[in-house]
Amino acid sequence: MEDFSSLSTNEVDLMIELAGKEVEIVVRCLTNHLSKHLEDEGATLSEASRHLLDNANLSLCLSNDKAEFVKLFDMLHVCIDKSYEDLTWLFELHRNATEHKELTLPATEHKELTLPAATKDTSSDEITHLFHSFERYSKIGGWNVLHVLQDELGADDRVTNLLMLLEGVYAWYIYRFGYSSSFIFGPAFKDKLINIKTQRQWKAVPSSCMHSMGTGHPIFLQLIEYRELVSDDTAESMVLDCTNIPDFRDKLFLQSRLDLMFHLQNPKQPVCQQSGKCGFMLTIGRKEAKPNQFDVKLCTDSTQYPSGIHFHEDFVHAKNMHVILEGRAESSEKWTYVPISWLPNPISCTFGIVYFWDRFTDFRIRVLYTFD
Repeated sequence: MEDFSSLSTNEVDLMIELAGKEVEIVVRCLTNHLSKHLEDEGATLSEASRHLLDNANLSLCLSNDKAEFVKLFDMLHVCIDKSYEDLTWLFELHRNATEHKELTLPATEHKELTLPAATKDTSSDEITHLFHSFERYSKIGGWNVLHVLQDELGADDRVTNLLMLLEGVYAWYIYRFGYSSSFIFGPAFKDKLINIKTQRQWKAVPSSCMHSMGTGHPIFLQLIEYRELVSDDTAESMVLDCTNIPDFRDKLFLQSRLDLMFHLQNPKQPVCQQSGKCGFMLTIGRKEAKPNQFDVKLCTDSTQYPSGIHFHEDFVHAKNMHVILEGRAESSEKWTYVPISWLPNPISCTFGIVYFWDRFTDFRIRVLYTFD
């Protein structure tokens, strides 16, 4: 029986009962039905299909036939509406099926990382790591986080530092497993991170970044203990707070221009003879070619800087910056990490697959600056 659209909930209950411990048989019928009728029925699941998913033992399906379990959730991602309610339902469905299971990583042969063939031009004043296509990224790797690291993020020339890679893992994890799952990153995962960091010659991430990422999901706090990945050494990098606009309402994304100031002293030249503070200004503004989107640029024109802050063009470079975005819901004191590297531009798309932009009413921007 594969025509779920004509079944009553009582008939679905009978199918589940007859399948018994072989629940994967019923799940296979559903995935075949969805695959066959996807074009005709659009993105709406029938009442019978939802009833089956809510009542079948999907944990047993995962144990009996992992491939069918993976196929089911890949198909559901295509079929459901991308509304907050449906995404929440899907996250909860997967969380309940996998709750309290460790994130198991299959044994794999050691494989050298294929490094990007070409080095991109780093003289631009644009912050380039923002707003990459999560639609493409969300479909990679199936459920294997090692594949995501080794074959996708680790070798992607758009991924320019360790924090951006971790943001990718963060976005992928929340997309796949939801906000309240209790998976544990095993040693193989952490060793793979260290291997990629070494081969790409990246600097460690300050612990404050990992604490911030842990506000979105506490499992990322597990990585703080790995000193090869996380460091408090400000000689390599530091997190800078915005000095003129500590936080702002979401209307920032609708403004034509916004200037954010940051103080940054050259550690090799602790004494500066110029007046005011050493630092830089990030300009958030509409794109010329796409006025419904915005970009973030480093202001390299010293004449545009206000009094009290000055710019050193020989020291401050956009390629060394990683913008950190945190959001806060209305009437909440908690700031939540937002993986801005892998979200669509909020003007052109009102919601992302992982985070809805309207999930938050307040934002704040900080900058991770890595020294050469």
